[in-house]
Amino acid sequence: MILLDGKKNRIISNKLFDEKKKEYIKSSIEETRQIAEYEKWGVEEIEHRQQALLEKVLKRWPIINTGQFTIEMFDEGRSVRTHKSS
Repeated sequence: MILLDGKKNRIISNKLFDEKKKEYIKSSIEETRQIAEYEKWGVEEIEHRQQALLEKVLKRWPIINTGQFTIEMFDEGRSVRTHKSS
Protein backbone atom coordinates (compact mmCIF):
# COMPACT_ATOMS: atom_id res chain seq x y z
CA MET A 1 0.00 0.00 0.00
CA ILE A 2 1.23 3.44 -0.93
CA LEU A 3 -0.46 6.52 0.51
CA LEU A 4 -1.18 9.06 -2.20
CA ASP A 5 -3.80 11.72 -2.85
CA GLY A 6 -6.82 10.15 -4.61
CA LYS A 7 -6.60 12.45 -7.65
CA LYS A 8 -2.88 11.75 -8.16
CA ASN A 9 -3.47 8.05 -7.64
CA ARG A 10 -6.08 7.97 -10.41
CA ILE A 11 -3.77 9.85 -12.77
CA ILE A 12 -0.75 7.58 -12.29
CA SER A 13 -2.47 4.26 -11.52
CA ASN A 14 -1.62 2.60 -14.86
CA LYS A 15 1.78 4.22 -15.39
CA LEU A 16 5.15 2.49 -15.12
CA PHE A 17 6.97 2.60 -11.80
CA ASP A 18 9.58 5.08 -13.08
CA GLU A 19 6.78 7.51 -13.92
CA LYS A 20 5.02 6.94 -10.59
CA LYS A 21 8.23 7.71 -8.69
CA LYS A 22 8.06 11.31 -9.96
CA GLU A 23 4.82 11.75 -8.04
CA TYR A 24 5.89 9.75 -5.00
CA ILE A 25 8.89 12.03 -4.42
CA LYS A 26 6.56 15.06 -4.25
CA SER A 27 4.39 13.54 -1.51
CA SER A 28 4.09 15.16 1.90
CA ILE A 29 4.09 11.65 3.40
CA GLU A 30 7.58 10.39 4.25
CA GLU A 31 6.72 6.73 3.68
CA THR A 32 5.48 7.53 0.16
CA ARG A 33 8.59 9.58 -0.68
CA GLN A 34 10.74 6.63 0.39
CA ILE A 35 9.23 4.49 -2.38
CA ALA A 36 10.91 6.75 -4.94
CA GLU A 37 14.30 5.61 -3.63
CA TYR A 38 13.77 2.12 -5.04
CA GLU A 39 15.11 1.31 -8.51
CA LYS A 40 12.25 -1.10 -9.18
CA TRP A 41 9.08 -2.21 -7.38
CA GLY A 42 8.75 -5.97 -7.20
CA VAL A 43 8.23 -8.70 -4.62
CA GLU A 44 11.64 -8.21 -3.00
CA GLU A 45 11.16 -4.44 -2.63
CA ILE A 46 7.62 -4.85 -1.31
CA GLU A 47 8.82 -7.36 1.31
CA HIS A 48 11.66 -5.01 2.31
CA ARG A 49 9.22 -2.12 2.73
CA GLN A 50 6.77 -4.34 4.61
CA GLN A 51 9.49 -5.23 7.12
CA ALA A 52 10.52 -1.57 7.49
CA LEU A 53 6.91 -0.51 8.13
CA LEU A 54 6.42 -3.33 10.64
CA GLU A 55 9.53 -2.26 12.53
CA LYS A 56 8.32 1.35 12.58
CA VAL A 57 4.91 0.29 13.93
CA LEU A 58 6.47 -1.95 16.57
CA LYS A 59 8.74 0.83 17.78
CA ARG A 60 5.62 2.90 18.37
CA TRP A 61 3.52 0.03 19.79
CA PRO A 62 5.98 -2.65 21.03
CA ILE A 63 3.40 -5.45 21.29
CA ILE A 64 0.51 -5.95 18.90
CA ASN A 65 -2.00 -8.73 19.55
CA THR A 66 -4.03 -9.50 16.43
CA GLY A 67 -6.08 -12.21 18.12
CA GLN A 68 -4.27 -14.93 16.18
CA PHE A 69 -0.68 -13.78 16.57
CA THR A 70 1.24 -11.58 18.95
CA ILE A 71 3.99 -9.57 17.32
CA GLU A 72 6.77 -8.27 19.54
CA MET A 73 9.81 -6.10 18.95
CA PHE A 74 12.78 -7.22 21.00
CA ASP A 75 16.57 -7.17 21.02
CA GLU A 76 16.71 -3.34 20.99
CA GLY A 77 14.55 -3.07 17.88
CA ARG A 78 16.71 -5.30 15.70
CA SER A 79 14.41 -8.32 15.68
CA VAL A 80 10.72 -9.07 15.35
CA ARG A 81 9.06 -12.18 16.78
CA THR A 82 5.59 -13.52 16.12
CA HIS A 83 3.85 -16.30 17.98
CA LYS A 84 0.34 -17.69 18.23
CA SER A 85 -1.76 -15.90 20.80
CA SER A 86 -3.18 -18.01 23.57
